Amino acid sequence: MTTRLPRDAASRVLLGLAAFAAVNLLAVVVAYALYPGYLEHGEAAISATAYRLLQGHPAYYAFDAPERISNVYGPWTYLWHAWPLALFGASLASSKIAGVLAPVLVLAGAWMIGRRHGRLGEAVAVALAAGLILFHLGFPITIRPDSLLTALVTLAVLAALRAEARTDMAWGETLVIGVAGGIAVNVKIHAGLYLAPAVLFHLVPNWRRLAPMAVAGLAALAVPFLSPLFPLADYLSWFGPMSGKENTWNGFRVLWMKFAFYLGIPLVVWGLAGFSALRGRLRLYLAAYVGCVLLVLFPATKFGGSHHYYLPFLPILIDLTLRALSAAGERVLARRALAVVAVLLLFMAAQTEKRFFKTLEWNESREVTAEIEGVLRAHPGESIQMGVGGPRADQKFYLYSWRNLPVFAGSPYTLDTGIVMEMTKLGVAMPAETVRRMAACETRLWLTPHGEAPFSLIGYYDQTVYDDSFRRTFAAHHHLDSSGRYFDVWRCAA
Repeated sequence: MTTRLPRDAASRVLLGLAAFAAVNLLAVVVAYALYPGYLEHGEAAISATAYRLLQGHPAYYAFDAPERISNVYGPWTYLWHAWPLALFGASLASSKIAGVLAPVLVLAGAWMIGRRHGRLGEAVAVALAAGLILFHLGFPITIRPDSLLTALVTLAVLAALRAEARTDMAWGETLVIGVAGGIAVNVKIHAGLYLAPAVLFHLVPNWRRLAPMAVAGLAALAVPFLSPLFPLADYLSWFGPMSGKENTWNGFRVLWMKFAFYLGIPLVVWGLAGFSALRGRLRLYLAAYVGCVLLVLFPATKFGGSHHYYLPFLPILIDLTLRALSAAGERVLARRALAVVAVLLLFMAAQTEKRFFKTLEWNESREVTAEIEGVLRAHPGESIQMGVGGPRADQKFYLYSWRNLPVFAGSPYTLDTGIVMEMTKLGVAMPAETVRRMAACETRLWLTPHGEAPFSLIGYYDQTVYDDSFRRTFAAHHHLDSSGRYFDVWRCAA
């Protein structure tokens, strides 16, 4: 169904906001693509694992294995970030390509959703998409699964809209929705909640679509696990312990404002347009959306979750909002309210964008990158990994965000402090074999922040990440080999 929205003063405001937001988002994407560093330490873990796939190393190890690098992101996360490394070689710049491409695809998809409602529909869709992506910075542009999930939901919504007026099997659209859903659930196990409203919207006219959709989804979900690079048993071994993370009130305090936008925008606009216009599957569509937004509070408020868990709802929020504006017709109150909300959203997004640009330390990042590359050149053929110092994570832990560079140069990747931090929180001891390998000099050189005691970090959960036994063993087998401005180099002597 295509309905063109009327034009008035509120519409002109929305058109201006859309142009402003889109330009700002593209500026952020370009800036981060060129930035010689990363915003957060998890990016290096995903890109290191993605690169190792190209070398034939598995993404997952058993829960009790000495390698402490496995995460619960699904295989498609790593495959999505691996293709630029395969095409352009392993580098800091190429590792970011997939991450910065995804929000651009989401913005383009949002514009396509808006096209069904004319020029104003395009403006509303672009303003909401760009505004909310900017409001979530920096998650949507980094090496993470969030924007990939959002792009997959956008694809599913576009397919459902394309088949909206049809009651036949709509084979192409049905299979696209199934594949998008399967990949999404593969990426994050709870991702079915993001797609459920669009899936229901597509199935109601013809429930026979469910079988081929399910087959396509299961195939997309399962295919990567046929490769030895993604051992299913090892992947599943991490879910039990990770599910033990507790939910916190602080988690809701951090995300409540985004939650309010995602829940409130469609409900407010539909309320002003008149809920009586909700009929048939459109009523189910909105109800499923509201229910899923509420359900995502559970994973979003666990340790490690946050407001970025709501980003994948973006395309459905846009579609529901545009339908409400269409239902409002010539009644201007809904458009005026949305214009006010858009102004507020973009004002808050501008504050987030300001903090984003303030966080980028261009000169220091170039120096850090150059120092690591210098160490790699000075020690050809020697295995090098990056460790941490301490004790406070707010001092030099940011340097750990470059730990993928030795991996890109061919060094091993066996110990990731981000993973060890989670294991310490859950009370899981370091495997004895991990310590033995470290003492046996399987990694010859370790880089740690200059002037800090190696592996003395107190993590985000206010716990010492590495225990006394690990630190004593490291000290007994390593000596300070050299120092730079940012890193000390510790050499192992068995």
